[in-house]
Amino acid sequence: TEGALGVVKTVFGEPEIAGDASTQFNFPWSICYHGSLLYVGDKYNVRIVILSPDDVSTVRILSDAWPWAMRFAPRGFASNADGHMFMTSSFGGMIWKYEPPVSMELLFGESEGKVVLPEKIAGSGLRSYRDGRAEFSEFMFPSGIAVDRNGSLLIADHGNSVLRRVRTLRETEVK
Repeated sequence: TEGALGVVKTVFGEPEIAGDASTQFNFPWSICYHGSLLYVGDKYNVRIVILSPDDVSTVRILSDAWPWAMRFAPRGFASNADGHMFMTSSFGGMIWKYEPPVSMELLFGESEGKVVLPEKIAGSGLRSYRDGRAEFSEFMFPSGIAVDRNGSLLIADHGNSVLRRVRTLRETEVK
């Protein structure tokens, strides 16, 4: 058929079938490749699912040691060329930075025995509207996120109906 682009196939989960949370999504609403791994925000299972493209049956869940506001299914994921992943947390109105390994073995390896936690880079935790220094800024349900060519983050602030930019301050701007 003219205009046909390809074939659609489910790779994980079953539509509208209740099942074990380890094999079923419950409102997947964000997705991002980082390295060779696929990260999925699974809202009502309150988790981030990581799938390996080599073995989609291999499902891993990020650690319970993560802050609750972060685990409550990020609304948006973005990845930059430096290997950082950025996530929006609608629940807490915050933006997080994470430096994940790019393989399942490194992500869940027992060799180092420590959990890599995300770092909050913007948002005070209050759901409202406030520009200014990143740690004092306020978002109302941040959702989509993208990294621009200068490394700044662009965030769709859903609750305030605005697009916001987060950029790193130069050393001369830090007071």
